[in-house]
Amino acid sequence: MKDDRLYALWHLAAMTGMRRGELLGLRWADIDCEAKRVAVRQAVISVAYEVSVTTPKSFSARVIDLDPRTVDVLREHGVAQDAERTNAGSHYADNDRVFRKADGTAIHPDVVRTTFDRRVKRSGVKRVRFHDL
Repeated sequence: MKDDRLYALWHLAAMTGMRRGELLGLRWADIDCEAKRVAVRQAVISVAYEVSVTTPKSFSARVIDLDPRTVDVLREHGVAQDAERTNAGSHYADNDRVFRKADGTAIHPDVVRTTFDRRVKRSGVKRVRFHDL
């Protein structure tokens, strides 16, 4: 999935076990690249296809250590996101989220699941669910 603009999301999910909603709720302010840590403070959920931000499933924030490669992947993602912000100009919806659409708007949680499922199916590997990461 390295060619996917959300490669950092797939990588972070696989390396940390973070839930889909936690990944979508992640803000740049929650990441400390120097300490190699990410703080899970909020999650994005969908109820009746309406999206809202809530506390994590465990009802409390937690800190996850990151390996050096994951920190590099996040930094690379940040550079790519800065380029998207520049390209979008004043139309960019900046909300500090690490994972968002190219125009800065929120990604619906169902889009993450369906995109992951399609990519896995296209790869030819044995079926794996996003939750399995």
